[in-house]
Amino acid sequence: MQLVLNFPVASHGVGQEFSIRRQAARVEASLHTDGDYTPQFLLKHMGKDLRLALASAGTAPLPQTQALMKPYQTAIERGLGDDNFADLRVNRQAQRLSPNSFCWRETPKIAYSGRVRLRILDKYLLREFAWPLIYSFDAFLLLFVVHDLLENLSEFLRQHARIGMILRYYLIVLPEPIVFILPLAVLLGVLFCLSMLGRHNELLAMRASGVSIWRLGLPFFVVGAIASAAAFGVSEKFVPQSRERAESLQRQMRGLPAVLKRQNFFFSNSQDRRDWYAREFDPEQNVMEDVAFYVRTSDGKPVMDMFARRAVWTEKRWRFEDARLVQPPAADVYVAATNFPFITETPKRLIMESKHYQEMTSTELRRFARSLRYTGRASQQAPYLVEMHGRYAMPLTCLIVIVLGVPLGMQVSRRGPMMGVGLALVSVVAFFILTRLSLQLGHGGRVPPVMAAWLPNAIFGTIGAILLWRAR
Repeated sequence: MQLVLNFPVASHGVGQEFSIRRQAARVEASLHTDGDYTPQFLLKHMGKDLRLALASAGTAPLPQTQALMKPYQTAIERGLGDDNFADLRVNRQAQRLSPNSFCWRETPKIAYSGRVRLRILDKYLLREFAWPLIYSFDAFLLLFVVHDLLENLSEFLRQHARIGMILRYYLIVLPEPIVFILPLAVLLGVLFCLSMLGRHNELLAMRASGVSIWRLGLPFFVVGAIASAAAFGVSEKFVPQSRERAESLQRQMRGLPAVLKRQNFFFSNSQDRRDWYAREFDPEQNVMEDVAFYVRTSDGKPVMDMFARRAVWTEKRWRFEDARLVQPPAADVYVAATNFPFITETPKRLIMESKHYQEMTSTELRRFARSLRYTGRASQQAPYLVEMHGRYAMPLTCLIVIVLGVPLGMQVSRRGPMMGVGLALVSVVAFFILTRLSLQLGHGGRVPPVMAAWLPNAIFGTIGAILLWRAR
C-alpha cells in the first residue's frame, strides 16, 4: 500500500500537528519492505486523531486536515478501521478539489514493486548519510594535515622544500591516518544522520510504516562493509610502504640520496647458525661494505669467520671481495674474491627480516612469524602476530561502529545532532584507549596475539548487537 501526502496532517496525539516533508513521499513508498503486513497504526485511530485535532482547533482554519477527514470517514464506514492507516491512497489533485470530491481506494499489496520501494528508501537514507560522512572525514583529515604541517613547517622551510614536494609528502603519509579516521567518520556520520532524521520525525514515519530497524539500517551496514574493505586495502597496499617512502622523500629534501642505506646492519640466521654484520647495506644496489660473516656449531663453537671489504649479490649468490677466512686451527686465508654455495640468504630475505614489523604487509608478517617459530625463536613472534591480526581487525572497525551507531542513533535521535556528535567522540575515544591498551599487552606477551587484536572489536561489537536486538 502507499500513502501519498504533500501537506500537514494531524496525528499521534490531540492537537499535535507535524509536517511530513516532501521527502515523506519517498519514505512512505517503502511500506512493508520486510513482508510484514501487520497494521502498525490503525486507520480508525488516525480518524479519531483527525476529529480531535479539528475539535481542538475550534474556529482556526485547518483546510487540509478537513480535506483528509472525508476519505478516512468513508474508509471507517466501509469496515476498514482495523487496517493500516497507510492503506489509504489520496490523490495529489485533491488539494485543488473540495472535500466531497475526495475518493479513496484500497491498493492491492502486489501493485507496487518491492524493488522500487527499496531503491527509493535506500537512496534517500544514503543521501542523508553521505554528507555527514564526507564532512566528518574531511574535517578529521584536515585536522591531521594542519597538526603535522605545524610540526614540520620549520623543517620544510629550512630545507627550502617546494610546494609540489610537500604535497607529495602528504600523499605518502596520509594512508596511515586514513585507516584510523575512517571509523570515526563513519560513526559520526551515522549518528548525525539518524539524529537529523529523528528530529524531523522521519524515523517515526518510517517505523510507523512498518520498516524494521534491520531494514532501516541495511544501507548503513552496506556502507560499513565497503568502508572496511577500503580500509583493509589501504592498510595492506599503502601503509607498510608509507613510512619508508616518507623518510626517503625527507632525505631528498635534505639533498641526500633517496634510498636509505642501512647502517650497522645485523642479521642472525638461528636455524643455520650464521650471523651477518655490515657497516653499511645498500638495499637498492644489493651491496654490503665491511662485512663480517660468522658460522657456529650448535654448542656455539666457531666453524668459520670471514671478513670482507665488500660483498655484492650477483648471479644469485654473494661474492665477497678482499676477504680473509678464519678457520681455526688452520692459518688465515686471504682471497681477492670468493663465494660460498652454502650461503643461501638472499638480499630480499635480509631486507625483510631487518624491517620493522609496521613496515611489513600481512603476508610478510605471517611468513616471518612462521620462520621465527621454525628457527626456535617463537618467543619473538608476539609483535609480528599482533600486528598481523591487527591488520584485519582495525579495518573491520568500520562495520562494528555501524552496528553500534544504528541503535545509539535511534536513542539520541530526539535529543538533537550535537548529542550524536558527543556520543560518537566518547565512543571512539573509549575504543581507541582499549585498542591501545590491548595491543600493548599483546606486544608484551601478556595476552595472546589474537585476543590482543580482536578484543576491542569483540567488546564493542557485542554491545552494539545487544543494543540493536533490544531496539528492534
